Amino acid sequence: MATKMATMSNGPKTLGRMPGAIRSESSSPERVGAGAVVVAIFPPWIWRYLFVTTCLSERECAVKDELGSSGTGLINSGMADPAGHAVELVELRVLEGPNLYFTRPAIKLTLAMPGWLELPASRVEHEAERLKLSPAGPPGALATEHRRRYLARLAAHVTRSVAEASGSQVAVRGRIGPEPEQVVVAFPWRRQGVAEALGAEVARLLDTCLRDHRRIDTLIGESVERLQSADPGVAPSVPEPAIPVVAVTGTNGKTTTVRLLAHLARTAGKTVAYTSTDGVYRNQELKVPGDYSGFGGAAEALGQPGIDLAVLEVARGGILLRGIGAAHNDVAVVTNVSEDHLDQYGIRTLDQLAEVKASITHITRPDGWDIL
Repeated sequence: MATKMATMSNGPKTLGRMPGAIRSESSSPERVGAGAVVVAIFPPWIWRYLFVTTCLSERECAVKDELGSSGTGLINSGMADPAGHAVELVELRVLEGPNLYFTRPAIKLTLAMPGWLELPASRVEHEAERLKLSPAGPPGALATEHRRRYLARLAAHVTRSVAEASGSQVAVRGRIGPEPEQVVVAFPWRRQGVAEALGAEVARLLDTCLRDHRRIDTLIGESVERLQSADPGVAPSVPEPAIPVVAVTGTNGKTTTVRLLAHLARTAGKTVAYTSTDGVYRNQELKVPGDYSGFGGAAEALGQPGIDLAVLEVARGGILLRGIGAAHNDVAVVTNVSEDHLDQYGIRTLDQLAEVKASITHITRPDGWDIL
């Protein structure tokens, strides 16, 4: 159907027997052989010390129970990546055109946050308070989806905080990532170099704040200093079409639909450029062979001389890897959405795939058409 639509843009736990472990079974010490367990009674403060230090080798250390509600906890290297980080920047992707997250170029951060996922809830709440995150319910149990959603919100908040401290206001979106330890944060950019630097600083701050207990304002201040020394970089180069553009996406039938529309335009006397997985065409002449269903294809088509209309095939990979290749459409066509080719580019479900495909409808002009 065709729909015309306007678009807006107690006590210690049992630790088990281990070399050097101490347990209390008798009031009188015994002399024992090498490697045996020493039997003795110690004051509570020693038990407390022994429990906390031994917990460094336990993945699920009960920090809240043993250290009280002060919020001071321990970061276990077993919770993090092999380099010993609680947070790892898995990917910083520059999206050069409209995309899944915004109708303009954006930076997408994929963060692995194993250290945060494995922390007791009390420690997460304490660190979130340090980072000045507005209260929004408990952070959830260890390594749960609830915790991941909480951390996505926290990462988005930290991104805004660092940007604001550097004098910029940015829109930020956070969501859980494609893998169990990952969250995704996205924000628009105007200068690529400083935007990439902001992404790196967000990852650094989320990691550092769990080990560095200086004031958060101090840590953010150091991030701002590094941002101010970064090369601003280039501005976005997504084409602003001066002619009507039809964008076509869907699981099946994209190329066929593009060719049909191009044929209809030529029959009506128009000069048309179009893109597909076969290449870039001007009328019926192949100008650039290859798969041009992504970002680069749009620029090639729009750069053809003397054209009246561009018809662009927009594949899911192009949207996710670089963004859509034009700043706006006049018509968006979604042929269908089916389960073919799931589990690519982090897209696991039909709903996620539909959200990606719908990206082209978000940049249709207010007086344009979305055909679904």
